Amino acid sequence: MLLASLLFLAAQFLLVMAQDEYELTILDTALIHPTSYPLAVYDGDETVYLLGGLTQGNILTDTYKFHLEKENIVEWGKMPEPGAYRANGAAVWTGVESGEYIYYFGGHSHELGIHDEIWRMDVHTEDPSAWEQVAMLEEPGTSMAAFWDRGDSIFLLGGSRAFSARSSIWKFNIITYDFVLVDGVLPPGGRHSAGMAWNAEHGRAYMFGGYGTNFQHLQSILAYDPAADEVFNMEATLTMALAYSCAVWAHGSGYIIGGLPENSQTPDVMVQRFTEEAGVEELQVINQILNTSGSGCVYAELENRIYIFGGLLTLEDYSLTWMGEIMYITLGPGSTRLTVPTTTVDPTTTEDPITTTEDPTTTTEDPTDRKSVV
Repeated sequence: MLLASLLFLAAQFLLVMAQDEYELTILDTALIHPTSYPLAVYDGDETVYLLGGLTQGNILTDTYKFHLEKENIVEWGKMPEPGAYRANGAAVWTGVESGEYIYYFGGHSHELGIHDEIWRMDVHTEDPSAWEQVAMLEEPGTSMAAFWDRGDSIFLLGGSRAFSARSSIWKFNIITYDFVLVDGVLPPGGRHSAGMAWNAEHGRAYMFGGYGTNFQHLQSILAYDPAADEVFNMEATLTMALAYSCAVWAHGSGYIIGGLPENSQTPDVMVQRFTEEAGVEELQVINQILNTSGSGCVYAELENRIYIFGGLLTLEDYSLTWMGEIMYITLGPGSTRLTVPTTTVDPTTTEDPITTTEDPTTTTEDPTDRKSVV
């Protein structure tokens, strides 16, 4: 049933997007475990690192490496200890003169609740379980948006602890390990679990939707300029209020992949494209069928593809299932022919997924029936 749903999804994606020369491909290679909310971290070359997430109601302790050219995935290491089972933190890759590192901020685990540690891992280490704790968050946090400014700083925007959404913005210096609160703040009520994309060319980070106070789903788009330390509320909005989308910046546009709508019985989550050029904003729906939420995604410039890892798939009967698929969207110009594998590994289950209404920062259950906030 799941495979048929995915093939139908892919065919519909092609029909809607062919005029813009997009192509959706489902790889034969699948995740080792069906996973929602994985953190996908791209090294700018050939490797995507996948950290944590949820599988069948359990928080993952393993990390994985996906090689773009070989299209294979292997176990890499473990999440940071203590409380190695982690989800909903924030992770960023940095490449500087001193080396290539992944930084991991906060998150939550079964054993120890919400965390406040900042960890660092050398991606070339011979022991990819040997995370180094380099600093502490001001307070435990989860579901933050994070980006590296291509210099000395990683910025953390918003986040949550239990049922509260934060409006603060923090700057972490990867040389000195100083962690400071900046003056810029998100709009009142704060924001967490938002899709975020960093536009390096214009030095702006964009937050798309998410949760606000009391899990209110948000439809607005925010922009943060770290050089000016200013937050802007964009005039354009998403087509519906969404949380748990993933987002990338490519070809001068922000692409927002899937998301969880306020009404979990609405399967028409989509791919949306946001552009801001010369003060003119535009939000365009480029696909109405990709009904996933909680995926990890990255844009690989060399391949000209947006890679999508796992997530939760809304089936035709509105039930949800964990996804093990790895897919990519090829951005035009290019072929409009859809490539579908002749055999697809189906590592997922169609068991009744998630029905809880608990706060996702303290539970490993599916958040789909919750009332929103970002």
